[in-house]
Amino acid sequence: MVDRTFLKQHAASMAEMEMLFEENPGLFGHILDRKTTETDGAGVGHKSDEKSATGPDDEPLIVEQNDQPDGGAKGWIYFHITSRVHFQRRIFEREEVKEMLRKHCLHYARVCEVALLNYCFMDNHFHLNVAVRVEALACFNASKFVGCIKQQFTNEYKIWFNGPYRREKRHRPKELGNGTLWEGRPHIERIEDDAQFAACTLYIEANRLRACSGAQLDALEEPPMLRTHDDEEARLQPCYEELLERVQSYRYQSARWYIGGCQGEEPALTDGTDGNWASEQELELWWEVPVRDLPKGWRKVWFKERPGILKPTLAHARSYMENPFIARLGSTPQARGRTFARLLMSTCWHGRNRRVCDDDEGNEPGVVDF
Repeated sequence: MVDRTFLKQHAASMAEMEMLFEENPGLFGHILDRKTTETDGAGVGHKSDEKSATGPDDEPLIVEQNDQPDGGAKGWIYFHITSRVHFQRRIFEREEVKEMLRKHCLHYARVCEVALLNYCFMDNHFHLNVAVRVEALACFNASKFVGCIKQQFTNEYKIWFNGPYRREKRHRPKELGNGTLWEGRPHIERIEDDAQFAACTLYIEANRLRACSGAQLDALEEPPMLRTHDDEEARLQPCYEELLERVQSYRYQSARWYIGGCQGEEPALTDGTDGNWASEQELELWWEVPVRDLPKGWRKVWFKERPGILKPTLAHARSYMENPFIARLGSTPQARGRTFARLLMSTCWHGRNRRVCDDDEGNEPGVVDF
């Protein structure tokens, strides 16, 4: 079934990105040149209308490598994943709940050896931008990847809600029983080219501002100062500096890491290869031990058709795959962060009349009984 709402939003988002590309030819010349070539009929990067993002049951199709964004990371297939909470309830409103989701996203990215490039956790839904190696695509199922995250989060959330949260509220909320927390299946979109990849990255990172800063967006009177990555650092107008501060102060999206020059608090990002797996001796010793008795942070998984135990990854052993779009924006992480911040603010400027509006929602972090 065609998601017409998504197609409409996607078309509007891409129209906004076209304006951003044309305003910044120094940054997006490769995209503009390609579009000019396609318009002239050369067909570089041309896609057939029959090619879709996923196959039956949301299994991604294997695609040619040169069909993908070429921003410095060859041999990867990129996906934008979104999943919403049932009845739009704000179950992620509290920090401890966002921490649960953050933990499970990072864990299953390592289990499935998926690179996590961008993320944004809203109060009632979340966005992920992930990359899968071409050679691993045949055994990767995007729906199962997201399903594992959602299932394990649901189990932990219900334990928290029925225990600590209900005690905090003196048992006024009803206890959660069986039933899903989620609204249907996740939306999984395969990213086709550089333009779509840029639009996806900026959409994810601007999502919270556009949903939660309506009054500030309405008050904007001029676009932000935008310069190429060769310019020196310059401050944005005060109205944009305030918006940027909101982004940098929010722990549950990846923009603060990129804007900060890939420094600061460790994000929930990974290239998928930094999992700390238990040795054969540890596996033999601990596999039969009940989960509750495992050392803190150890988790049993079924990995590559065999049992495994994933241990916490130490900070010095973590590895990241930088977003290929952001990697184009400068010669140093700091320069890229400054340029990305300005582009993010420009996205808010162009989309100020098409904000992401939440539906009518309750304030309590819970769901109705099933």
